[in-house]
Amino acid sequence: MPGFSADLPVFVDPDNQGNAWMAMRSADGAIRYMSDQWGGRVFGFEKRDGITLAQSPDPAIAIVAFGGGGIGVSRPLKEEYRYHIVDENLKRPGDGRAATAQAAAFLALADKCHLALYTVVPVTVPVSSTVEQDAMPGAAGRKRIVEKLARAKQALAAWDKALFADRITLSLLEGAPRTSERAADFHYAAVARELREEVAKATGQTPYPIVIVSQSAGSLSDGTSEVILAEGRLDWHHWGLGFVVATPRYPFRHGVNMPATLTPGSALMVSELESLAASERLAGRDWFCPSLEQAEIDGDILRARFTTMSDLVIRNPKSHGFAVDGIENGARMTAAEAQKNHVLLHFDKAPQGDLTLRYAWGETRTKIDGFPANRGSVTDSWSAESLLLPDTTLYRYARSGRAAVRQERWRAGET
Repeated sequence: MPGFSADLPVFVDPDNQGNAWMAMRSADGAIRYMSDQWGGRVFGFEKRDGITLAQSPDPAIAIVAFGGGGIGVSRPLKEEYRYHIVDENLKRPGDGRAATAQAAAFLALADKCHLALYTVVPVTVPVSSTVEQDAMPGAAGRKRIVEKLARAKQALAAWDKALFADRITLSLLEGAPRTSERAADFHYAAVARELREEVAKATGQTPYPIVIVSQSAGSLSDGTSEVILAEGRLDWHHWGLGFVVATPRYPFRHGVNMPATLTPGSALMVSELESLAASERLAGRDWFCPSLEQAEIDGDILRARFTTMSDLVIRNPKSHGFAVDGIENGARMTAAEAQKNHVLLHFDKAPQGDLTLRYAWGETRTKIDGFPANRGSVTDSWSAESLLLPDTTLYRYARSGRAAVRQERWRAGET
């Protein structure tokens, strides 16, 4: 019989759990086969040096999360995509933290849409109670991000895969709530600009990743930090840096013993919204939460104008989230109603004074109930059923904000 070439594949037993078909070992030592070992679903798998991954398109996707704000909270993932989500050593991360949860949400959406499932490398570097120095050049956390990405890139090269970081989630200044709005804006912009470059250099990619921010809520007792206001306008002020404000965090429950940290379930909802926001922006579509831009008063009605993707909705009229500072004649707000891109606030008499409108910002509380001091229930018309949490609906809530109130006669015209 004629001899066979040594580089022909050899049929082998992949030593897996489940049925296996067409299991072959190539000359490079990799075993490739079809199997139903992942939940009974038939996928192609590849096994090298004792590590098994699902076959997936090139490149692998890196998702980076850095800072505080619950980034280090372990979320309850019902599906961990064990053959698709790996750490920098190509092992299962099993941590449920921010980047891992975003990876699960990204894959769940792709799965629902019958799209290819990528290999995803989550890189979560939590820094509790972050202050300015924690995110400066040379900070330990930033070095860890680069080191993890470099290790992942090297490990994936043996699998003939490149690594591409498509997003960075940032949560800064959690431990410095007295930072001014202007200083917080400058800090976020500087860190985003530098970190995008560092991440792109570590992976060897040309495009820079986008930057995801979920607007912080303050704590259970104090929502007066101007850092909140700065975060809510990062995409408007620094569009060229790829900022996306995915969601405010005030609608979500916080831990009673950790009053500025999300509970695991709330953190998972935020991660899913962050993933949805990233997917929309990376696909070239818009994603922005309603943003308070102007406030105009005519007699006993104040009109709050928002920039929004769709008509506004007040989900809970008893907790709408609006407050007016500077009233000198005792006028009281009696009702709030949403109309298209604005909210009409009714008073029992015309307010007098130098007025400022606040939405879901600037509140303090002594009664602790598990939710932040800042409250609000304004959303746009978008909603979606969660893919990660059963019986849960996601909404795009309006960002916390404030605006000076100006006198303007508008009631005779359009309202």
